[in-house]
Amino acid sequence: MRKLKNIKGTAMWMNNFKIIFVSMILFSHIITTSANDWEKVNDAKKRGLPKTAIEELKPIIKSALKNKRYAEAIKAIASKIDLEGVVEGHKVEEKIKRLKSVLKEVPEEIKPVLKAILANWTWQYFQHNRWRISQRTQIEKAPSEDITTWSLPRVLSEIDQTFKEALANDKALKDIPIETYHDLLKKGHLSDIYRPTLYDFIAHEALHFYQAGEQGISQSEDHFEIDSTSPIFDSIESFSNWKPISTDQNNPHLKALSLFQKLLHFHKNDVDQTAYIDLNYWRLIFGKNQAIGIHKEERFQLSLERFVEKYSHHEISSRAMFEWAHLLKTQGLFIDSINIAQKGFEAFPKSIGAIDCHNLIQDIKQKQVTVSSEQVWNKPWPVIQLNYKNITKAYFKAIPYDYTKLME
Repeated sequence: MRKLKNIKGTAMWMNNFKIIFVSMILFSHIITTSANDWEKVNDAKKRGLPKTAIEELKPIIKSALKNKRYAEAIKAIASKIDLEGVVEGHKVEEKIKRLKSVLKEVPEEIKPVLKAILANWTWQYFQHNRWRISQRTQIEKAPSEDITTWSLPRVLSEIDQTFKEALANDKALKDIPIETYHDLLKKGHLSDIYRPTLYDFIAHEALHFYQAGEQGISQSEDHFEIDSTSPIFDSIESFSNWKPISTDQNNPHLKALSLFQKLLHFHKNDVDQTAYIDLNYWRLIFGKNQAIGIHKEERFQLSLERFVEKYSHHEISSRAMFEWAHLLKTQGLFIDSINIAQKGFEAFPKSIGAIDCHNLIQDIKQKQVTVSSEQVWNKPWPVIQLNYKNITKAYFKAIPYDYTKLME
């Protein structure tokens, strides 16, 4: 599985995955026909000369667009805009403004990826300026195109609309293998078969946004909720045919459900079913995180059991067994949890799910002991509590100490 490569150097870097596109795209080496030009760019950046690097990028952009090396063109354009943002004081809003301007001029072939980058940069701006945005008047449309004046509904609406535009020409995106953009993307732990096309990549970026916690900040009075008794935890066929009824058509969870269904339909007849199985797994996790109702835990566990039985031949089943084992652990069924996790580990010992299963087993078996009591002791004397796990003996001794000496 791949992510867009990130910038390091003078720009701040956010942890892990969620904002992949954060301060975009400087590269340690790039295998293209203009490798020497990129070396000049990297050299300028290493010497702390962003303006020089910007000038070196201009002929790369021109050549890449002329010769239809679109992945390289996207890298160069995003790198140039990012460096311009550095010159302007690391302001995300400057990058957003410049990228919007560039989108008016570039070929249609590269607009989807650039719009996905724009959506993520806008999301990044929101996360960095959450407190400012929350103080603004809550109106859907701002009086100007200046993002620094936008309210929360406008910001979220803009991100949503940009992802929609990025995915609009889905037919063309589905025909573009993700390997076409290898130079642009950072190699992950999983193979391209999990996200085989450019459509998959952008759609999953949109799914990250629609499932984000920020979405819950702004809700309509009739906001849509996923009931745990709905088809969210049913068979993949039942879920795929589900048509939720709601007047809250702008609800992000409703949009996520629709996108999951579109992706499942797209991959249903794949020769290699990896992407299809992976999507099925993630829609169950989506249900675990977002569904409500007293039956959620029970329904989630049953869906995991069906998943493991149906896809026992695939390594993704180990991830489902980890979730199953983790659920049993939260219920206090430690032996059952270890047994399921052990099966998940043994089934595909080199998989990500196996690593999770192994760590869960170690966590359950880990020895722990803590002693606690009230800080102020008066009659009647408080209880001293000894909490322990995986030990058969604990030796304890209370030693009196003069409080005045302790304070001195």
